[in-house]
Amino acid sequence: VRVAMFAELMRNYTWDKQTIAKFGGVDGAISRFLADTFDSQTAPKSRQSIANACSEILRELLPDDDRELKSSAKPISVLARSANLAKSSIPFAQAIQCLESDLKLISRQLATSEPEEYYSLAHDYLVRPIQTWLTDRDNATWRGRAIQNLAQATKRMERDPNARHLLSIPEWLVASAAIPKRSRTRAQQALMVASGRRARNRCTIALLLTLALAGIGRQWWKETARANENRGKIVQSDMGSFVVAKSQNLKQIWPQLRNNKSLAVAQLNAMELESADPVALNRRRLLISLLGQELPTDEVIDAVLVADDHEYSMWKQAFQQVPLRDSLLAKFQPISSSVDVRVPPQVQWLFLACS
Repeated sequence: VRVAMFAELMRNYTWDKQTIAKFGGVDGAISRFLADTFDSQTAPKSRQSIANACSEILRELLPDDDRELKSSAKPISVLARSANLAKSSIPFAQAIQCLESDLKLISRQLATSEPEEYYSLAHDYLVRPIQTWLTDRDNATWRGRAIQNLAQATKRMERDPNARHLLSIPEWLVASAAIPKRSRTRAQQALMVASGRRARNRCTIALLLTLALAGIGRQWWKETARANENRGKIVQSDMGSFVVAKSQNLKQIWPQLRNNKSLAVAQLNAMELESADPVALNRRRLLISLLGQELPTDEVIDAVLVADDHEYSMWKQAFQQVPLRDSLLAKFQPISSSVDVRVPPQVQWLFLACS
């Protein structure tokens, strides 16, 4: 068998040590021969058409345990089922003829006690090269990789029955799509069922947790929105109170607005600055300045000139805002440093502070 295969393989190459080393030794040379025979673009179309059937037949004849080097005989009906072909079909007959007569990879075993023919590998030496060729062939496609992964997981489970050898959810999904039930062994089907059961349990738990977290998040969002709405109402009420309160009560109301500054600023646009009441209008101007928002300098001056002592102290706090201080500084910069005593004291203070 070895000489015949080597003669077939090496007929297009120089027969020397360098060539054999290039192929990876004797086993590598046989694997290369199988790849050239079935998978190469230069392979005959007749062999390319039966390549899948031949590979599945050879896979069926390999020992179940990778550590074993001795193949076993299988009935022709089992080989046909592994190749997913009818025993009487022409493609299956062509595959058997190619493997038995042309390539001499399998041989017929006569079993007098059985009504059908049995086949086995022609030589146990072919086990390793065929395994290598099938592995390389499977790894070339996603379906083949799924087959290899399921086979390896099944062998691990048989050697050490443990849940850690079950397929992960992505592996189980890929194997379900790539390998039909009729192509799985009993052990592989048992592994798929157990892996599927675990995958469904985990997906159910993940779904329940997701729904629970979504419910908690929705409830939290509703509570937060309700709390913000209540805070907004409180801030709106405080802003209204600030406008109409007595001047001596302003220092008590302002800290509550300062602690909710973002909400107060958001509601500034809703405030009506035009008012028939000058006091309310100036209070709104004071509130806008305290919150650090832009206000025309002339309006600030108008409000300061009529402010009482309590409002005046609040304007001093507002003046700590950098934008307001810069705008006032630009307003009073042209005035002489010697302040006319006839200028109202509030304006004198603003000018001196800016200077």
